[in-house]
Amino acid sequence: MNRPLAFIGVLLVVAALIAATLVDQLGAPPFDRWITLHVDRWRDPSLWGAVFRAASRYGYGTWLIPASVALGAVLAIARRSLRAGLLLVFANLAATLCNAVLKELFDRPRPQFEQFAPTSGFSLPSGHSASSAALAVALVLSLRPGRARRVVLVLGVLFAFVVGLSRVVLGVHYTTDVAIGWAEGAGVALLIASVTTARAPLPSMRSITRGSHAKR
Repeated sequence: MNRPLAFIGVLLVVAALIAATLVDQLGAPPFDRWITLHVDRWRDPSLWGAVFRAASRYGYGTWLIPASVALGAVLAIARRSLRAGLLLVFANLAATLCNAVLKELFDRPRPQFEQFAPTSGFSLPSGHSASSAALAVALVLSLRPGRARRVVLVLGVLFAFVVGLSRVVLGVHYTTDVAIGWAEGAGVALLIASVTTARAPLPSMRSITRGSHAKR
């Protein structure tokens, strides 16, 4: 087991559970409602509106689990490592399952505002945020240190951010739902990675800058 990955994964999952419990027991913080009420400008049929609707549609398990299977197969063949491929699949499945359990546990209602995307079930935590974060973390940890990992790291963070933001913009989640979903998904992916890819380190500043030093 990769203990550093497991330690960070546990911290993120515990932080998500503590935050969700506080929201459940003390109620939503004031900024939750304020942000949900002030995102109307992003809901118009502009380019940004189309981006958010697409991110909301394709950034969940229904699409991400098949995508994880496909990417996992490609990685397993390219790297000749079944562990690298399984990480993508199991991380997304585990995050989706964990999210379903937490939704039933905290049973937080959806925002009581006009919603611009189809919804079902409870609000906390955001399944889209958890799934996108899990996929991004798993994909980064499946790659060897180098330029490809750096590019995927940036794109993965951007992808998870846009997917989470889209859920707030479309009025189907509070900001706390999204933040807790990110922590949950990333934490679960790190825990899976600590078992399936014990030799895959977290991206460090040294590995990120290694390529630029080599060119000089």
